[in-house]
Amino acid sequence: MSDDEKYVCPRCGSTQEFRRVEIEQSSAALLFFGGLLPYLLSNANRKNMVLCERCHYVFAPKPAYSLTGCFILLILAAVLVFVIYTYASGR
Repeated sequence: MSDDEKYVCPRCGSTQEFRRVEIEQSSAALLFFGGLLPYLLSNANRKNMVLCERCHYVFAPKPAYSLTGCFILLILAAVLVFVIYTYASGR
């Protein structure tokens, strides 16, 4: 891995010898029942999985999205729904 990426294995505490891995999982049920946003967030996080070469533990070092970003997106979605509902009710 590149030198600018520093990871710590949550299982063994190692700070060296990591490699990126891709986890192949079908998320069709998540897309169908959860919608597009949870599906995209799940897939984004799955692509950032790291394997510790010392203990062979696969983990996601950090989420691909921030909690603050998700909160802002939720607020914007609520405002959009409110505006659409108010506009539709006014007619």
